[in-house]
Amino acid sequence: MSFAPLTRLPLQASIAVAAALLGAAPAAHAQNISYTLQPGENLYGLAKRLLHKPEQWKQIQLANKVRNPLRLLPGTLLMIPVHLLRPQPALVTILHAIGDAHAALPGQAKELPLQKGQQLPQGSQLTVGEQGFVTLQLADGSTIRLPANTQVQLSEVLYAPASKDIQATIQLDRGRVESKVVPLPSANSRFEIRTPHAVGGVRGTDFGVAIGDNGAFLNDVREGAVQVSALASHKPGPHALVHAGEGSRLGTADGQFTIAPLLPAPDLSQIPSVLEDVSFIELPLPGSTQATSYQVMIASDNTFNQVLRYGSFAPALVRFTGLDDGDYQLAVRPVDPQGIVGREAVRPIRVKARPEAPFMQQPQQGSQLFTTAVDVRCTENPGVQGYHLQLAHDQGFQNLAADLSYLPACSHTAHDLAPGAYFWRVASVKSTPDGARDQGPYSKPASFTLLPIPPKPPTPSIHADGASLLSVQWGTSQTQGLRYRVQLAHDIAFNNLLDDSVVDTSQYVRPLPPAGVYYVRLQQLDQEGRGGAFTAAQSVMVPGRLMASDQQPVVSSDGTPLRPGKP
Repeated sequence: MSFAPLTRLPLQASIAVAAALLGAAPAAHAQNISYTLQPGENLYGLAKRLLHKPEQWKQIQLANKVRNPLRLLPGTLLMIPVHLLRPQPALVTILHAIGDAHAALPGQAKELPLQKGQQLPQGSQLTVGEQGFVTLQLADGSTIRLPANTQVQLSEVLYAPASKDIQATIQLDRGRVESKVVPLPSANSRFEIRTPHAVGGVRGTDFGVAIGDNGAFLNDVREGAVQVSALASHKPGPHALVHAGEGSRLGTADGQFTIAPLLPAPDLSQIPSVLEDVSFIELPLPGSTQATSYQVMIASDNTFNQVLRYGSFAPALVRFTGLDDGDYQLAVRPVDPQGIVGREAVRPIRVKARPEAPFMQQPQQGSQLFTTAVDVRCTENPGVQGYHLQLAHDQGFQNLAADLSYLPACSHTAHDLAPGAYFWRVASVKSTPDGARDQGPYSKPASFTLLPIPPKPPTPSIHADGASLLSVQWGTSQTQGLRYRVQLAHDIAFNNLLDDSVVDTSQYVRPLPPAGVYYVRLQQLDQEGRGGAFTAAQSVMVPGRLMASDQQPVVSSDGTPLRPGKP
C-alpha cells in the first residue's frame, strides 16, 4: 500500500495515516506489513522516516532480498518487519471524567468538556478543576490519573502496536499526576512526567509526581523506580534513581534534592464498613505525629480508575458529599511535611443510606417525662411501606425494651415502662422489586428519661363527727420528707374543689365544711412537686349542726354537737 510521509501532513491527518499503516499489520504472530515505494524514495530515506534508525534500511533489504538497492523502481512492493517501525502519533482515551474537566485540542481555541470514551491527540492540554477527577489510558494500557486542580499537556504520545513501543511525555504545569505504567518492552520506549523544574522517567512503575510549594518537584514511588533529573539550562543538575517505597523532593530556590522513605500506610481499622448518612461521607482519620495531611480517594473499582471522591484532609476527619448506595473502595495516603505522599492503605466500604430514616418528632432528645406510657412519633416517609422501631435501655441497643420490626405508621405508644434512661431510633422499610425486605439505616438515637412516679398513698381514714374539724389520716406519722396533695371536692370528678392543699405530714385537718356530701383523694409528690397517682375518691357525710351567732357549733354538756331537730 502507498504511504505518504507523516512529516508532511497536518496532525490529524498524520494520526489517521499512522493508524492506517499500523492497523494494516497482520495478527500478532505475523512479522511484516507491505509498502509501495514512492517516486524519489530509496531504502535509506524510507528507514530514516519510518524506522527507529536510518541504518535499519539494510534489514529491509535482507527481508525483501534486494540485490541492488540503487536500482529499485517506484511501485516496488516491499515487506517491512513490524518490529522496526517507529512509534507514530496515538490517541489517548478518557476512561473516566467527573466534575469540572476540560481539554484544549491542538489548533482549537475553544475548550471541550471531557467525557468518558473521548479520544485526544498529542498536544492536547487538560485542565481539571475543583471536585474533578480524570483517568486517561494510553495506547499500551498505561493509565494516568489527574485529580482536582491539575493541568497537564500531552506533549508527546507515540505508539507502535506491533512492538508495543511507546514514547510518552506528559507536561505537568499544576497539581499532581498519578501514573501506572505498563513495563516498557524495549529501549526504544520512553515514559516521563515533566514539570518546569524536573523530569521523572520510568520503564514501568506505579508512581506520582506533583508540583509543591514554590514549584518544587515531588514524587512518590509505589512500584518500580523513577529516574529524577533536574532540568538545568546550562549544566547537568541533580539526578537520582528513586526506588519503590521512596519519595523525593527537588526544591527550586535552593536546588536541594532529598530522598526519603515513604510514610507507612495508615491504620483504617476504625473506619466503619457501612456508611449510613445520605448527605455526607464522614470518616475518622488516625492521628499521626508524622503526617501533616492525608490524601483520600473513593472509587467504584478496585483499580481506582473510576475515582468519585478525592481530597486532601488534615488528620482527624474526612468529609465528602454523599454517594449513591453501593460498594466502593477507599484509599488513604499520608503526606509528610515535605509534601511527599506516603504508602497507601485500601479497604472496602459500603454506602447504605436508603431508604432514608424519617425525622424523629417525639420524645425529643433529652426529654424528661413523668409517665409510664410514652408516645413515640416521627414523620412519614413517602415511598416506604413501614418502619422498624427500637426502644432500648442502652445507647448500643443491646438491651431492648421494644423491638417492633414493622409498623405501618411511624407512631407507637409504649406502656408500663419503668423509670430510667431510654434510647430510641427508627428505620424505614420498603420492598425491593423482587419483593425482598429492604431496610434503610436507623436514625441517630435520641434519648429521654422517665422520672420515678411517687407511689399511691395508703387509703386514708376520714373523720367528720367531731364538733368542728374534718380529719383525714393515712399511713404513719413518720413521712421522712414526703409531701402529699389533698383534694376536697363537692363532686366525685373533683371539678368543683373546696380545698387543694399540700402537706408534709400524714394527716390533714381542717374546719368542717357546711353539711353535705364531700369527696376526698390523696396524691404523693416528689421533690420537684410532681405528683403520682391519686387514691380512689372517698365520700364523707358532714351532718347538719346548730350554730351559735359566732359561727361556732352548739354542743351539749358532754361536748357533742347538737343537730337540728335533736334535743
